[in-house]
Amino acid sequence: MYTTIKIFLVKNVVANNELFVLAFIVYFSLLAAFFWLNVMCYDIWWTFSGKRAHGRSGTQNKRFLCYAIYAFG
Repeated sequence: MYTTIKIFLVKNVVANNELFVLAFIVYFSLLAAFFWLNVMCYDIWWTFSGKRAHGRSGTQNKRFLCYAIYAFG
């Protein structure tokens, strides 16, 4: 991905608007990956700390919605 962006910058093959869109996609993807990693670490801690109630699918769906709102922010 970064090699492709570098080639585009060096050869001036792509217009500035296309580079802006590509940069936004890369930026959003990196932030989303970081925050989903944060969510996974929190969920692992919550699971093994003994505070989670087992077998409640309704609360799991609600928790996932909260995680998604946090991660995609």
